[in-house]
Amino acid sequence: QTVSSPNKKRRLKEQLQSTLIPCEIISYVTAKLGVKKSVAVKRSLTSTIFGPYGRRLLMIQQCSGTRITMVNRGGLSNFHIEADCENKTAKAATMLHKAAAGEYAYVK
Repeated sequence: QTVSSPNKKRRLKEQLQSTLIPCEIISYVTAKLGVKKSVAVKRSLTSTIFGPYGRRLLMIQQCSGTRITMVNRGGLSNFHIEADCENKTAKAATMLHKAAAGEYAYVK
């Protein structure tokens, strides 16, 4: 008996939903973001940095206490990091580089 394509899609969707862990991410960023830094990454690595449902990027923001925005230019994606001190931007930049290299399964 063959399984039709809609049934395969439905089963795959159910499997994915059953394996996902609910996650609540709350990020508080201070109002005065005076320190800025940019990190350029190949556009092909952008999805690696974002992670599933953007959680990896959100975790980087939360762990480092920064706000990260992305702008695509040509073959590069520029991640603009903003924070209230240099240590936070440096930490976020390091975490972005590690995420692009695939070193994080989950950002700690």
